Amino acid sequence: MGAPAPGATEAEGSASNCCMWVDSETNIVMHRGVLMRSRAAVRVLQVVRVAFGALYLLLLTRLVLDYVRARNVEFVRWMDRASDVFYRPFAGIVPNGVDPGGHPIVWSLIVALVVYALVHAILVGIIRTVARTGEVQVE
Repeated sequence: MGAPAPGATEAEGSASNCCMWVDSETNIVMHRGVLMRSRAAVRVLQVVRVAFGALYLLLLTRLVLDYVRARNVEFVRWMDRASDVFYRPFAGIVPNGVDPGGHPIVWSLIVALVVYALVHAILVGIIRTVARTGEVQVE
């Protein structure tokens, strides 16, 4: 991203603020090319992204472990327990399959990932809509 808008200063703090500028006169925040009313909205977006990123990592790891038929060792049991709360609502929604190589495909996990991705996109859209100061996109 280019330089901050005229009258804007780079937000103080850690390196995570590299793409966030605050206008010193209006206190409007620009983050990744979107103007928002507050820093709190930017932080909420960051928390939502990190939480869903962790969820995707958890479910994808379980999917890969199931695909390669990982042995029932402590890590695999822990991964099953940790991801079970997110996977259980989707378990058995569609039958599992097998690819041509004989590896199991847990379609319910794939459905869960797609549904969580849609929820993630809707949440980000709602947060941005509520926090946006206007329809102006800055490139």
